[in-house]
Amino acid sequence: MVEMKKANIHTRRIANAVEKGVIEKIKPGLDKLKDYPWDEHSSFAEVNHAHTKAVICLTSAAEYYELTTFNPSYITVAVPHNTPRFKLDYPPIKVYYFADSYYSQGIEILKTKSGIVRIYNKEKTIGDLFRYIKRLVEILQWNL
Repeated sequence: MVEMKKANIHTRRIANAVEKGVIEKIKPGLDKLKDYPWDEHSSFAEVNHAHTKAVICLTSAAEYYELTTFNPSYITVAVPHNTPRFKLDYPPIKVYYFADSYYSQGIEILKTKSGIVRIYNKEKTIGDLFRYIKRLVEILQWNL
């Protein structure tokens, strides 16, 4: 919505487009074109757009790099430990609060059809999976 206003698109035109089904409201402040080309990882871009410090991590990053066949029902993201708590209704997320020394290492920025995606590189993802192995085993067993 902010980008549309910056582009001098009046809110009435946006409301008309929503009413006609051209634009779909994802959540307050986040809209998308109904017929936008589908991107397999568009929800990653939506999370990164909603929170600028969120970095795709752990099971979601492992799934992106095809390190697992497990497809999580939510997106795992890391933020610095002093970040205020946040929640998204869509897409569903699980937030991990990383110490600054763990958070800032290994961030890659990908440009996708859906937007910018901040994700940890493959090496950092593997290290983090071992670091959080006890929590992840519980999650995986619960989802079996």
